[in-house]
Amino acid sequence: MKKTLAATAVLFLAASLTGCGGGDEPADAQEPASEEVKTHTIVYEVTSDGPTSPSVIVSGKVGANEDEQLTDVALPFTRELTDKNETEYESFYDLSATKDESATSITCKITIDDVVADEQTSTGPESAYCSATPDL
Repeated sequence: MKKTLAATAVLFLAASLTGCGGGDEPADAQEPASEEVKTHTIVYEVTSDGPTSPSVIVSGKVGANEDEQLTDVALPFTRELTDKNETEYESFYDLSATKDESATSITCKITIDDVVADEQTSTGPESAYCSATPDL
C-alpha cells in the first residue's frame, strides 16, 4: 500500500509540474518583444519683432530635465538636436522665451521631424511657451 501511495504521489507531482509552463508556448510568447528605438530631429525656434530675448529656456530630452537657460539671446534663435530615446521614459521638449521691452510680440516653435508640434505667440508681458512630445 505504501508503494502504491508513493507511486501515486510521484505521478501526481509529475502531472502538476508539466502544467506549469513546460514549453507548449511559442518562443515569442516567452520573451517580451523589444521596442524599436526611434530617432527624432527636434528644432527649437524663437522669433520676435525685437532684436533680442532677455531669457530663452530650452528644456527636455529623453525623460531627464536637461534645462538650458540662455540670457540676452540674439533673435531669431534656432537650436537643433537629434533625440534617440533609449530610456523607459517618454521624451519631452519645452521652450520658453521672454520678449524684449522694445518688442510687441515673441513666438516660440518646436518642430519634430519637420512637423510643427507646437507654436505659441505672446503679445503681453508673459513669456511664449511651447511644449511637445514625439509620436512614438
